Amino acid sequence: MSNVSDSEYMSTEAQTKLVENSNQINSCVEAIQKLINNSGNKNFISWLNQYYDFLNSLSLHQESSFVNILLFLILMFSVFNFLAIFFGNEIIKYFNLENKFPSLATFFKLRTKFKKYYLLWSIFVLFVVCSVGICINLLILL
Repeated sequence: MSNVSDSEYMSTEAQTKLVENSNQINSCVEAIQKLINNSGNKNFISWLNQYYDFLNSLSLHQESSFVNILLFLILMFSVFNFLAIFFGNEIIKYFNLENKFPSLATFFKLRTKFKKYYLLWSIFVLFVVCSVGICINLLILL
C-alpha cells in the first residue's frame, strides 16, 4: 500500500483515505481470523458430541417420534415445493414479471423448462421419505 499511497497521480486526500480504508480492512481481517481461530472445529465437535449424547439418552419411542418429526418436516418441504412448482408460473403471469423485469426473463423461461424435472424430483423425494417412514414404523411395530 505504501507504493500506491506514494503515487504522484493521487491527491493527498485520496492517499489518506486509501491508507485509512486499508487499515480498516486489515483490522477486519484480523478480527475474522481471531473468530475463526476461537471457533475452530473444537466447538463443532463438542456440539456434535452433545447431539449424539442427546440421541443416546432417548428411548426407542422417543427416537421413533423424533424420526417421524423429521420425516414430516421433509414431507412439508416437498408439499411447499409442489406449491412453488404449480403456482410459481401463475404468479409470474399474474404480476407480468417477464415484461417488468426483462433481465430475469431467461430465468423464468428456464424455470418453466425445468418444471417437470422439479416435479419428478419432488415426487421421488416423497416416495423415498414415505418408504423410509413405513419401514421404520414397521421395525418399531415388530
